[in-house]
Amino acid sequence: MDSLKNLQDRRVDLAKRANDLRDAVKTSDSGFDADQRSAFDAIVNEINAIDSKIQVVEEDKQRMAQSLQLENVAPQREDEAPIDKSEALRGWMLEGVGQSTEHQRNELKRMGISPGQKSISMLNGAKRALSTGVNTAGGHTIADEMMGAITDALKAYGGIREACTVIKTNTGADLPMPMSDDTSNSAALLSEAGTVSEQNVGFTSKTFGAYKFASSQVVSRELLTDSTLPIESWLGQQLGTRIARAFSNYATVGTGSSQPSGVVTDAADSGVTLASASAITYAEIVNIYHSIDPAYRNSDGCAWMFADAWQKYLRQLVDSNGLPLWQPSIVAGEPDTLLSKKIIVNQDVPSTTGTKAILFGDFSKFVMREVSDYVLMKLVERHALEDQVGLVVFARMDSGLLDAGTNPIKYATSG
Repeated sequence: MDSLKNLQDRRVDLAKRANDLRDAVKTSDSGFDADQRSAFDAIVNEINAIDSKIQVVEEDKQRMAQSLQLENVAPQREDEAPIDKSEALRGWMLEGVGQSTEHQRNELKRMGISPGQKSISMLNGAKRALSTGVNTAGGHTIADEMMGAITDALKAYGGIREACTVIKTNTGADLPMPMSDDTSNSAALLSEAGTVSEQNVGFTSKTFGAYKFASSQVVSRELLTDSTLPIESWLGQQLGTRIARAFSNYATVGTGSSQPSGVVTDAADSGVTLASASAITYAEIVNIYHSIDPAYRNSDGCAWMFADAWQKYLRQLVDSNGLPLWQPSIVAGEPDTLLSKKIIVNQDVPSTTGTKAILFGDFSKFVMREVSDYVLMKLVERHALEDQVGLVVFARMDSGLLDAGTNPIKYATSG
């Protein structure tokens, strides 16, 4: 299998060739002829194939990293040894089936955690001062590796989280966010000794709550006692991917009624109804583009968002000169662009007829609020007869668009 670097280098080279061909045709003002169109399509198809290979290689690397056992190397003096958090976490889980070792119980004691307590807290991205000895706040760091795996899973899932503004808070208290529309106010031209007229900015606010989500996993005693498997990383990846999937779905299509509000729900109508995915036109894309205020179009957060099913057709779209609107990125890891605006693929965006299929605008105005204090709960009695331990992660989030009436994100309806 090709190395990740070779694949990335090859993709960059192909993207440059595609853009060079596009620029050459653009300079000539004659549009693509049949041979040039065929060459460009062949390059784009190879880029697509490489993107698939890169995804496979990255997933293989992630699985390999999870299979490696990380060991703490202790100094000669036992009282200076760092806390073995991995073993402490295993001991906390195994205590429910009576299989924790003395070393694991000692590490739990050093963390200030009782083996019998039913839940522990994991802070996601929040800062808290902690000592390495016995302390009551230690429970916030016992699951560092698991929390790291959960965080990695959230980032890797992409979608709406890749584009929006993520705000993390330590608690789930209501979080009001101010909004204002100052587009009608302007500075005044004054004559000498002229009087300045006061201008008021009307502020409104949007309040973000904290809806609770849960992801569970049942683990056997044999798996917990297998020291060759980094169980905390594996569990974190499993639980984190499920949380990420739920977060993305609700932040995309949530109704806002007793659940988070999704970007599809909050987006305004661009007034554009697409003929169909296979018959989408250059004019339709241009109309969507210009339905957004230039202030939002010029923002770094401005992007297109749609499901993968639309990529095939948008990649083939050309302007009035026959030049492709889709421009492959020449920087590894950077998104491709459409009309020079980045593209975010989000599988939770609807793609069927009559749905809000294409979104465009400033996605930095869409906020995903997460409570950093994830809670890991242990379920012992429920699975005791199976010699298993149940684990549940509770996470809280909310989402919504900061829109003071200026419609930073709009949608086009699929015909």
